[in-house]
Amino acid sequence: MDYAYTGPVAFGGVFSITGGTTLENGTVDTNDAGAVSTTALSGTLSTFDSFGRGTITSTLNYYDTPIAFNYYVVGPEVLRIIDVDSNDSAIGSAFGQGANATAASNASVGNSVFQIAGSPYPINYGVVGMFNALSSSATFSGVADDNEVTYGLQLPASPISGDYSIAPNGYGNLTIAAGDLGDVSVLGIYMTDPNLNLNDPNNTATGLGGALIADLDAALPGGVGILIPQTDTATTSFVGKYAFGAQGYNDFCCEFDLVGVAQVLSDGGLKGTGLVGDPFYTFGASATNSNVAFSGAPLPDTSNIGRYTLFSTNPTPNPLNLLIGGLLTPFDVAVYQASGGQLFWLNEDGLSVWVGSLQQQGSLAGLPAPGATKKNAAKARGSVR
Repeated sequence: MDYAYTGPVAFGGVFSITGGTTLENGTVDTNDAGAVSTTALSGTLSTFDSFGRGTITSTLNYYDTPIAFNYYVVGPEVLRIIDVDSNDSAIGSAFGQGANATAASNASVGNSVFQIAGSPYPINYGVVGMFNALSSSATFSGVADDNEVTYGLQLPASPISGDYSIAPNGYGNLTIAAGDLGDVSVLGIYMTDPNLNLNDPNNTATGLGGALIADLDAALPGGVGILIPQTDTATTSFVGKYAFGAQGYNDFCCEFDLVGVAQVLSDGGLKGTGLVGDPFYTFGASATNSNVAFSGAPLPDTSNIGRYTLFSTNPTPNPLNLLIGGLLTPFDVAVYQASGGQLFWLNEDGLSVWVGSLQQQGSLAGLPAPGATKKNAAKARGSVR
């Protein structure tokens, strides 16, 4: 969870809910504009209404003022949370822990891909990476890309190593050796149900397990993300139809966003169409841009299997190109593959930073066509009359 008042803040932690209404045994990490603390967490939840909406009252506060939360039920183990008081704004999620509620350990973290997005202004940055974990020694090693656009720092394919620790309740931490990844070093880890897909909670077949993470570095408040198991790094698996999205910021202050669908071909080419929301005219075309063409050819990184690059500096330049309002805008982008179905990407340009995901599309059979939906809705309205 992150939000802005006079500066960015991030929260991460674990807690228990008993009797459906009591929040207890919680531990929460806070990175408040660089002031990092760990405190106990307790509170109450109201019973949710017919829309799955309820309220949360907790000991969590901001500038000594209690934060007012509402929650919305997605499913038995997933809540979306929003701050509704007048002092600040926040949005986030809570996921069930399943077996990790009482039986987590260092073995709960294996080979993983992780993503961190830091916002809002003035600390805009992004990190995507992967590592191999060795539970017997509680150490890890891997590679990551860091774009701290606020500080003018871009670190592509930076080797990382360090140690980590996970308590039985799923509360843990991971420390990247100082200097390996710019200002990114101390992360809070909060394990979730190993049978839960964090990106697609209704999918109980693939992409299961992982953790939420919060950046606890003083120089980088506001950063939160996820960590998921890396189960398939074969380039042949990175083929098919994908839905993608990302949230970005330019190097001055301001947000832009992109979303769309793309086809990744067996020859490695990526072609798609999407939308770019650009309310501050980063690209100078329009605040809302439709039918934006996305194209590129992700190049497998043979030194780091599971990583791909779309870089203008590659021997054969292959940046991700966006055609917006007739203007071609190239981005240098790193892609990390957790599996053929779940990937994360990050741009490594000095003028902006964006972080997002690519999710492989399943079958769309059975979904009504837009025209049919409208027609059926009209018939339904008529029958009521």
